[in-house]
Amino acid sequence: MIAHALKCCKTFIESQHDYYVCSALETCRVQGLISEEAFEASLNYIDKQLDGNYSLDTWIHDNRFTLYKEIKALHPFLQKAAFRKIRLQWIDHMVEVLNA
Repeated sequence: MIAHALKCCKTFIESQHDYYVCSALETCRVQGLISEEAFEASLNYIDKQLDGNYSLDTWIHDNRFTLYKEIKALHPFLQKAAFRKIRLQWIDHMVEVLNA
């Protein structure tokens, strides 16, 4: 259920319809692509993965500061693309873990 929801939200991030994982999950829920239960379970799972951080960006800032500084040194357009790439990789990782 969570893996399916994450795969759904990945399509909205890839297409640049959404930027953040949770907003993409919301889009999936609103469009009826995932259930309310899958939405809530996914949010809870993501919250646990972020270990108390508000977003993946803050997690990167707190846990991988060198990477964060490198991204923030880029042009704003490239920053957005770099964070999108990291989000997509993170979704792939979470799906892989869930399917293991």
